[in-house]
Amino acid sequence: MAIRDELNTLVDGLRRDIVDEAFGLRLDTVVVRRRAWSGGQVGKGVATDSDLVLDPVPRVSRPAPELGPSEPGKREAGDVTVDRISAFYTESQLAGNSPASAELIWLINNEPYRVVGIEQTYLQWVVHLSRMRNR
Repeated sequence: MAIRDELNTLVDGLRRDIVDEAFGLRLDTVVVRRRAWSGGQVGKGVATDSDLVLDPVPRVSRPAPELGPSEPGKREAGDVTVDRISAFYTESQLAGNSPASAELIWLINNEPYRVVGIEQTYLQWVVHLSRMRNR
């Protein structure tokens, strides 16, 4: 096992044991849902959902206020940033391209979001999400 993997295991354990369980600081539920449609395209046929509950629970926050007015059109009201996501997840699991017959939906406290950006930093993933409207 590489040192980075050992650090990831240690960090995930600390987030789970101390942040989540001992102090209860992560109150949001975060689920990545892949929805496959039997009709060959999104919205056609029968939907089958496959959920990935993120563990340890990541941090959900609103973008910093300085990002809003200075960058019009880049962020909207209701957008969120999810960080401190375990580095053991892959980009494909968190934001992977879906075929035409599937979609990726993030559920934050059962509210649907779509991925607008993803980046990997040291020992974590950071995902930028926009609230899905008209669903």
